[in-house]
Amino acid sequence: MLFDQDYSEECISIIMKKNALLHNAGWMLLGNVSSYGIQAICFVFTARLLGVVQYGMYAGATALVSIASQYSAFGSGILFLRYVSGDRSRFSAYWGNILLSIAFVGGGLVCATSLFGSRIVGKETGALLIYIAVGDCIGTQLILSCSQIFIAYEQMRIATGLQIIANLLRLGFVMGFYVMFHRITVKQWVVLQMSLALVAALIAAYIVFRKFGPPKWERGLFEARALE
Repeated sequence: MLFDQDYSEECISIIMKKNALLHNAGWMLLGNVSSYGIQAICFVFTARLLGVVQYGMYAGATALVSIASQYSAFGSGILFLRYVSGDRSRFSAYWGNILLSIAFVGGGLVCATSLFGSRIVGKETGALLIYIAVGDCIGTQLILSCSQIFIAYEQMRIATGLQIIANLLRLGFVMGFYVMFHRITVKQWVVLQMSLALVAALIAAYIVFRKFGPPKWERGLFEARALE
């Protein structure tokens, strides 16, 4: 009887783990499909809102910034997944490491892109780089890192929700501006896009703060994990 009871409990545990895995995978799939769909619609309305010439400037500047923006968090979100998933008492230190990495590395990439990017894309398009870089290197990367925090805690619904909300904000504004004005300048759009990204990032950071606690800056952690 004891053997049967242990076997039953083991089977139930395996089933629950499989259900949790399917549940989490489902949320991640929903998030990816929704994000791609929203971005596709946003692409259409942005092109119509800006027109051919100005959209070309925006696309060129965005492409250049995207090369740098993926390094803005310096892998701190992945480090959070690696070390906090197994030891959740390390949350505050690695949450602080995320903010420190984005502030210093992301801030440095914003400055570098703004100073030297105009040599690649031209002076007129280069004037847009500062706004796009701040939005992508700081705002978007902080949202992504906050999502990775919730992934570490296996809260995929919230992780997915953060990314969908950020995309919906952008879509809502681009559709609203298209309906109201039909045309705006590319500078107006990149300033608005930067503002939306920063607002969404602050909301995401506030949710992390309220749910898990404040960050802590642990001396030497950034340097110790820099090679990783």
